[in-house]
Amino acid sequence: MYDRLAVYHNINNLIWTWSTPEADWYPGNLRVDMMGYDSYPGSYNYDCRADIYQSLKRIVGNNKMIHLS
Repeated sequence: MYDRLAVYHNINNLIWTWSTPEADWYPGNLRVDMMGYDSYPGSYNYDCRADIYQSLKRIVGNNKMIHLS
């Protein structure tokens, strides 16, 4: 995907985001600009997901912006 967008189409203002708390799947800080999390908690579930935030923060080593995607 990167080659198609950045090389073939010459698009170079892209922001790459990763959206999973699975550390084993993370491609690394050199390939990702932001770290996110997709949340589908169900109806009327407004629980704080600080645990997910802390997990994402550990994965990126506190070097990336973390967002709710």
